[in-house]
Amino acid sequence: MVRVLIADDSGFMRRVIRSILLKKVGISVCGEAQDGFEMLELARSLRPDVILMDIQMPKMDGLSALSRLMAQNPIPVVVLSAFTSKDSYLAIECLQNGAVGVIEKPGGTVAGNIDSLSEEIVQKVMAASKAKVAIRSTAVEPVAILKQSISSLPAARALIVVVAGTGGPAALELFCAMLPKGIKAGIMIAQHIQGSFVKSLVDRLDSTSAVIVREACQGEEICEGVVYLCGSHVAVSPQKTIEVLPGPPINGSIPNGDVLIESAVAAFKNGIIGIVLTGDGTDGKRGMALVKMNGGKVICQDEETSVIFSMPSQVIASGNCDFVLPLDKIAQKAAQIAGE
Repeated sequence: MVRVLIADDSGFMRRVIRSILLKKVGISVCGEAQDGFEMLELARSLRPDVILMDIQMPKMDGLSALSRLMAQNPIPVVVLSAFTSKDSYLAIECLQNGAVGVIEKPGGTVAGNIDSLSEEIVQKVMAASKAKVAIRSTAVEPVAILKQSISSLPAARALIVVVAGTGGPAALELFCAMLPKGIKAGIMIAQHIQGSFVKSLVDRLDSTSAVIVREACQGEEICEGVVYLCGSHVAVSPQKTIEVLPGPPINGSIPNGDVLIESAVAAFKNGIIGIVLTGDGTDGKRGMALVKMNGGKVICQDEETSVIFSMPSQVIASGNCDFVLPLDKIAQKAAQIAGE
């Protein structure tokens, strides 16, 4: 049984969320908090498996409470909150500060619209219950570095394709920060994330990396030394340009890593380096088999540094992984392979 603590200053919202959770066999609600202080107290006394929380609360806001929780008493957290275009960066801050999932509350009639998210809420709570969280280490700091314009960079002859799920945004921050400037490959990332948060994640990764980080855009040529973060399903054309493919989730995720990998292999053949980071489910398993079949290399994040080991473990168990590495060694190995 997954025991959930709900933290939201709205009594009505807590009742709606409780109703959604209790419809799922295997989930119970062990407590409710109205603000950040109460959430921290109940987290200590009740020891829930997952906390589902708003970040806009009185007395102590959710972001401050999240930071304290992860510093003192780490518990998997899923953030359920309303974000405007101006404060969508807060969602990324939550993920960087230890939350394992973020869900955007819809606008309009609260009860009806929040009910439309019931499947996503349950899915993220169940995934969070498998997550391994720990006391937060020092965050990656922004770097001051002059970056080349993309127009001056050569077309990529090799491509690094990264698939990441739960725990991915924080993992990607370290991965991108460790990519060397001038890496001899383009980099495409399929991180399972809501499209409204992509720009904020791009801005964060770009500020902490020596390489250029940007959102993948229709028709763009893939260049060396550039990281392209996919905001929707994306494919690589035979001409090695980006094709954006709007559509519903595939196997529960947007973007889908297998869709990206399969098209990338067709375009780059044996010039693919596949990477599977922390995440729940099987995304990347089918695609990495194709990478290996066509002579590429595959790297998986190890269990020790993964928030959820499901995605990497699926690829490792299939026999299609060349290297199992801790997170802080993956970028270096990928750059080494790309330079060979």
